[in-house]
Amino acid sequence: MDVGDPDVAQVSTQPANQKGSEPRGGSNSLFQSLLFPLSVTQTHRDALRYLSHSLSAPIIATPVFVVLALLESATILSAILSVVFATIVPIVAIIGFARSQGLDYDIPEKRSRARPFGIAILSYLAGFAVLVMIRAPILLGGLMLAYFINTSAFFLITLTWKISVHAAGITGPLSFLVFKLGPAWGLLYLLVIPVGLIRVRLGQHTSLQVLAGAVLSAGLTWTQIIFLAPLIPA
Repeated sequence: MDVGDPDVAQVSTQPANQKGSEPRGGSNSLFQSLLFPLSVTQTHRDALRYLSHSLSAPIIATPVFVVLALLESATILSAILSVVFATIVPIVAIIGFARSQGLDYDIPEKRSRARPFGIAILSYLAGFAVLVMIRAPILLGGLMLAYFINTSAFFLITLTWKISVHAAGITGPLSFLVFKLGPAWGLLYLLVIPVGLIRVRLGQHTSLQVLAGAVLSAGLTWTQIIFLAPLIPA
């Protein structure tokens, strides 16, 4: 889940050659220069920002839940409720709060982060309870529970360190698809690469923060799947 990665300032209106036009120094300079043009205009940065928002955890939740619902032969109601609690409620909370406070959708200020994160976490918990009540397939309920657990953990981490919630929002839910479809589908994890590159290029994360988000989310999710697997009907 991603209600906006922390400590990220809104995109500046300065010319591109003053901010973001050149890879910054340090361990990411070579990484960025090999994969992106050395000169990025403000228009390019804006396009990357919109693409970044479209790849956030609440957005990614929709296709993952829909595919998982199809694989599990779930009812249409189960699929719809999953999307409502995992995507619609968190996104409405993020957009509404950001607009009311005049903030970027990344919610860059630490003191402002608790409310949208809290709403998303409660939405995931409510979604899990509803899916259990309507007897939705175990994997659907398990994925919703994973969103609740992982988002809670990442919220606590983001209070002190800028771990990438975007990267976490890719590897976590995809772990359920890999579990369902088999190890060969582990190639789906490669989808985290373009997401990570965008976040690094925007200057919102280092490659270490992206890697940490991806690995920690996958690890947490697989731990939950291991406990969940015995409950799944053969």
